[in-house]
Amino acid sequence: MSVHERRPLDILPVAIILAPVAGDLDRALRALIRRRAFAVTAVLTLALAFSIPAVVLSTVDRHFWRPLDRADSDRLFTLQIRVEDGRFSPLSHPEYLQLRDAGAEAFILATFGQFDFTLVAGGAPTRVNVALVSGDFFPVLGARPAHGRLLAASDDAPGARPVAVVSHRAWTTRFGQDPDLVGRSVRLGPQAFTVVGVGVNPLPGPAHAPDFWVPLSALRQVLPEAADVLLDPRARWLETVGRLHASTSRDEAAELAALARDRLPSDVVAARTEDWRFVARPVNHARLGPGYHRDTTRFLTVLVAITGVFLFAACSNMLLLLLTRGAERTRELAVRRALGASLAGARPSCFC
Repeated sequence: MSVHERRPLDILPVAIILAPVAGDLDRALRALIRRRAFAVTAVLTLALAFSIPAVVLSTVDRHFWRPLDRADSDRLFTLQIRVEDGRFSPLSHPEYLQLRDAGAEAFILATFGQFDFTLVAGGAPTRVNVALVSGDFFPVLGARPAHGRLLAASDDAPGARPVAVVSHRAWTTRFGQDPDLVGRSVRLGPQAFTVVGVGVNPLPGPAHAPDFWVPLSALRQVLPEAADVLLDPRARWLETVGRLHASTSRDEAAELAALARDRLPSDVVAARTEDWRFVARPVNHARLGPGYHRDTTRFLTVLVAITGVFLFAACSNMLLLLLTRGAERTRELAVRRALGASLAGARPSCFC
């Protein structure tokens, strides 16, 4: 017997198994068509019941659970100050310098703070968000330029010429992806800056979405009235982001931060009246912001619980509805049986 002659016999067991399934699917489909209103109601109810928790969980995953989309995200962290009531406070520049120097052998630490300035670049003046960053900010985050170059440590040195990096979002929305923007001069507040590059935001999140990055040393030029803010221990406006060395853990970074607190100058320690300590946390807390992360976590936790209850209630109601419709057919099936009719086309079905 040839292979072609055996093939129908080989598939015969499969056909025997699938025949009842095909019949059930055919009867279910005809039942749904006969009762369109019930079918549409059931499908929409289940779709709504599952879509709401899916949207909430995807939001939580995107903003809180998912780290930065890079292979070395586990080496990134942020050092923050936690005060006695559980809040997180920004750092002053003297506190940042002490942390950076104390942990130089274990990690690289960078800092950033944000202000709104008026942008003048050939058109009507507009308000933009500008991040003032230390020279190690982009290297710590492993950022790469989309065009031109990013800021380097030499740009943050005293006396360096004022340069800026425009974000890819601002380059697209405000400058129409002008390829000649790199090398041009734009005015941020009272100071003119030369655009040296376009960069994709290396720290995406609601707490860090600037239009421009400029060196931290340029603060004296863009805010002349706040020339001493880098020296004042009471001026708390900086966040940090760090990269652990290969042989360092986040716990070791926190221990070094605790030691750095003991070495702070007396005027810096006296500037804080409440009890506080340094803590090392995942970098997500830097890109989301301490207050945003705490408040939104509470809100989303409640929201997840509410959607879970909604999903359970919707599924329970659908189950009861299906059981009720199945029970309603008991009398019909009993009559058919008494009359001797076949039940092949009247199998108990919750959709019928």
